[in-house]
Amino acid sequence: DYSMKIGEIGTLKLAAIKARDARVRQGEVPLMSLLPAFMEFGKKQAEAGGKPKDTKDLSKDEMKMMAGLFGLVENFEYGDMEAIGLTGACKVPDGPIDLRLARMFFSDKVGQGEFRLEGFDLKGGPIKAALGTFSGSGFSFTPTLKVLAEAFGSGNIETAIAANPLKLIPKLGSIKMSGLAIEAPDDKTKDAAGKPEIIKLSLRASEITVGAQKDGIPTAIKVSFDGLSMPISPREKRDGLKDIAA
Repeated sequence: DYSMKIGEIGTLKLAAIKARDARVRQGEVPLMSLLPAFMEFGKKQAEAGGKPKDTKDLSKDEMKMMAGLFGLVENFEYGDMEAIGLTGACKVPDGPIDLRLARMFFSDKVGQGEFRLEGFDLKGGPIKAALGTFSGSGFSFTPTLKVLAEAFGSGNIETAIAANPLKLIPKLGSIKMSGLAIEAPDDKTKDAAGKPEIIKLSLRASEITVGAQKDGIPTAIKVSFDGLSMPISPREKRDGLKDIAA
């Protein structure tokens, strides 16, 4: 088990972390030759007060170092990473908040990314939220990082990126969600006893899928929502909503 205290706010706990199939290959620029240059660069940045250095002020050696760092992405495969049993107990001015996330999963193999969040629950006073799954697949930041590596390697990053800035757009893939349910009080709508009514919103499933991309721009986008529900109180007074309720 892992535990982390977040100041006076609360504590996060994690039952287990698993990782497998992570790999690294030797690239054109050896990693061990980049580390000293990167450490020296960080030292100079700290001495300058931590203010980010403008790219046009980078030396040739610093440009080469940045190109090497961005190029490293082609030599890493993160494999599968999984975290199980995340729980948290937090204290905020409005009262305690309890949260739970059954599983987090991330995979990156050959530039095809995938992530999943499963079994999310949050409770804090009158507010409740639950999410069955939230996932993404088919995405990749490799194209973006390749463009940055080439731009820094050219010695003139502004000119290189300006030639085709759309190539910085990553591969987007699909985002899916299922089992969303939210309950929260609505201070603008009161029940017969004068208490805020509870708004309940639910969504069975939704999906956003980006098709083939040309120079970063999607050639097709699919958007779908299934089972969206939000009951409207007969005491609703806001324009538009009260007409629907009537």
